[in-house]
Amino acid sequence: MFLKNFGLSEGITKHTMVRLTQYLKEKMFGRRDIVYNEGDIADKMYFIRDGEFEVKIILELIVIDYRYQNI
Repeated sequence: MFLKNFGLSEGITKHTMVRLTQYLKEKMFGRRDIVYNEGDIADKMYFIRDGEFEVKIILELIVIDYRYQNI
């Protein structure tokens, strides 16, 4: 069963796992597809069966230009 690969089946009966998998849908993404952007509502969960993914976090750098002159 696919979900056993993720350690999610511990303590769950086989019957429950079968019922749970009925709610799963396969979705394929292409190379460079953006699946989630920071700030998006997280209303889905993805399990990667095959392939790889990359996580990029963009940090904003705020520069304050402060100059002090003693007159």
